[in-house]
Amino acid sequence: ADGRKAVGECADVSVGGAGILVTQAKNPGLVEGTKIKIRIQHVGRAKGVESDAQVISVANVGQMVRYGVRFDSVAKIVQ
Repeated sequence: ADGRKAVGECADVSVGGAGILVTQAKNPGLVEGTKIKIRIQHVGRAKGVESDAQVISVANVGQMVRYGVRFDSVAKIVQ
């Protein structure tokens, strides 16, 4: 909602959500319950997948922060 962008690595993805890793230096400081817009881009696809999502978990993993997110619309993911 505030226009900030962060780039992370997709640790895992499913139809219902994803696990996103970001470095501590690039950590946007999201908290559980935060509504976000997520874009997942795979090197094998010309176009990324975008969806509104909600942060459901936040965990420190070594030098990284892992965000667990749940997609708001499965239909937007399964295109």
